[in-house]
Formats: sequence, structure tokens, C-alpha cells
Amino acid sequence: MNDYLQQIKHSSNYHYTVLCGKNEKLYEELKRWNIPHIEPKAFISSREEMNELYARADALVTKPGGITISEALKLGLPIFIHSSLPGQERINLKRIIDKGLAVLLHEDQGFEEQLSIVLEDKWKRRSLIKRMEDMVNKREKIAYEIIVDIAVKTSFLHVRHI
Repeated sequence: MNDYLQQIKHSSNYHYTVLCGKNEKLYEELKRWNIPHIEPKAFISSREEMNELYARADALVTKPGGITISEALKLGLPIFIHSSLPGQERINLKRIIDKGLAVLLHEDQGFEEQLSIVLEDKWKRRSLIKRMEDMVNKREKIAYEIIVDIAVKTSFLHVRHI
């Protein structure tokens, strides 16, 4: 992520809110930069504040962690993946890239150029969001059908003769 931040340090077409989490070194470094288009945030424990950040976002640049990806899919926020750790993140990465639900960033290409290819092209952006919506709707439909099936099956188990 540092390489990408260095690329946008001196000029940018976008405003970035960088969630530093508990990485105090990164947070302090970004604060020292004092750059208007890069806003560092320390660890956020407030669900309301996170919801506000999601509501203001046009896209997410992240690792493929399950909770963040789920939130972005549900909200229809284009997802750009900058890296992944071995294990579950790599599994998540393969699945979401294979399904066309996110864009994998490449270090040998300009960071903002890769963002703008999707964000500034209405057709590409809309196609990505549509795939995300279809995925969420399919999952919700499957979950609904499972719940109805369980409810129907268990309702027969609870029938009592009075």
C-alpha cells in the first residue's frame, strides 16, 4: 500500500480516506504529510462512523478480508484489491476475481490509472456493480429459500394434538 500512497502523494484526482487501524506508524506518517486529499484514520471502533465512511465512499481499495468484501458487495462499492495474505485472503481473492466482483491492482501500472479505468468509465463501473448486485441477490435468495425450507420442515415437527 505504501507504493500506492507514494504515487498519489503529490497529486491526485481522488480523495482518499486511509484506514490505518492499529498501524500507528502509518497513521503518524500520513498525518505528517498533511496532504488534503489523503485523510488518515486511526482504529475505528464505532459502527456508526464506519457506516458513514462507507456511505461517503465511491470505491474501496483493500485486502480481500471477508468482512470488508461482504460490506462492499452489499453496498455496491467497487472493490480494488492491492494485496492478499496467504490462506483465506488468497482463497477470497481467487473467488471474487474469478467472478468479476473486484479488480486486482498491479504494481507495474499506475495506481490512479487503474482506478480510473473502472471509476471513470460508466459502462465498466455499472457492469461491475451489476455483477455485485446479482451475487448479493443470489445469495440472499438462497438464504431465504433455506430459511423457508427450515421453517416448513420444523413447523411439522411442532404440530401437537390438543
